[in-house]
Amino acid sequence: MAFSTNPALNQRLMQLDQEYAQQRASLIQSSYTQPQQNNNNWNQNNMQQASQPPQTNQGILWVQGEAAARSYLVAPNSTVLLMDSETNRFYLKSANPAGMPSMQIFEYSEVLQNAPQAPQSAQANLDDKYVTREEYNALQGKYAEILDKLDSFHALVVASEDARKPAAATNKSRGKGGDSNV
Repeated sequence: MAFSTNPALNQRLMQLDQEYAQQRASLIQSSYTQPQQNNNNWNQNNMQQASQPPQTNQGILWVQGEAAARSYLVAPNSTVLLMDSETNRFYLKSANPAGMPSMQIFEYSEVLQNAPQAPQSAQANLDDKYVTREEYNALQGKYAEILDKLDSFHALVVASEDARKPAAATNKSRGKGGDSNV
């Protein structure tokens, strides 16, 4: 025990220390004289608690974040609703008869009465992903033009190559696989 330079304070500290020692001694003595009775009462209380359904707290309890909700102590056989003051979440924390806690996490959002329905907003998003029939037909026409130009270019190239080859070379066909029957 630490002593002060103030004699009145020292005297009060010694009185408190003596009172504490007396109360401690009486508690120890009472626990030795009635241990059997206390154990029977404890067993009866636990049996009554186990047969009762879980109780819920009717008040709103606020916590700051999920960590605070996880550290919130819940009495055995009870459930509490914990509202998160930092996010749009709430927690249902329960404890079984043995005192083992469990927690469920929920998110909530406001439901507006005059809010546009979801299918209409989804339709607007589909317009950005798909082409219309008119756009498809225009693209198909451009594709056909490009193919026509390629075909006409190919015909010109083949015709100019045929004009450069001698007549004997164009009529003579060569078989695949070697020089036999030359």
